[in-house]
Amino acid sequence: MPYFIDPTTAPKFSQRVGIESVLLTGLNGEKTMMALSTTLPGHTVEIHAHPHEQVGIIYSGQALLRIGGEERRVKKGDFYCIPSNVPHGDTCIGDEPFTMLDVFCPVRQDIIDKYAENKILTIELSEEGKRADLEKFGVIDRLEYPQVVLKVNRTNASKVAAAILEKLPVADINIEEPPIEAIIRRVFSRGARGKK
Repeated sequence: MPYFIDPTTAPKFSQRVGIESVLLTGLNGEKTMMALSTTLPGHTVEIHAHPHEQVGIIYSGQALLRIGGEERRVKKGDFYCIPSNVPHGDTCIGDEPFTMLDVFCPVRQDIIDKYAENKILTIELSEEGKRADLEKFGVIDRLEYPQVVLKVNRTNASKVAAAILEKLPVADINIEEPPIEAIIRRVFSRGARGKK
């Protein structure tokens, strides 16, 4: 986990036209997720809610920010707090993009889950196995004995891991989310659209 973050090199994605996000933290095991969320001029983030607490500061621009039943014109330097499950949204006003520095707690696993089809199984074998035996369980991403990295369907990851433990000589196994960069590439390649 980096101690200092460069937003210009952090993972970026757009869940829909006019809305851009830069994920600053939350991808490396942190308990919170920090993001720069930008609404471009002439665009609106529709009213929505999520179970994550969301706090932050207006990083740049101006907008009409709606939280619960309140609406307020906000500008750079203003702070906000959006409790869990409280409806909220914004509309950029003016010619400058509106950017919020959002901090979510817990991490927005829903973003990762929405775009990730696979989970990653990293397996440490105690004995060398046959490639064909490994391919029965998933797509081999890397095979450097004694370590094997498999991509498996996320809905079956636990069952696949159990079957691997039963049928192969395993010293250790780990189930992980795919790297966020892979998820973002998938979002862009499919032209995925959704809500912030």
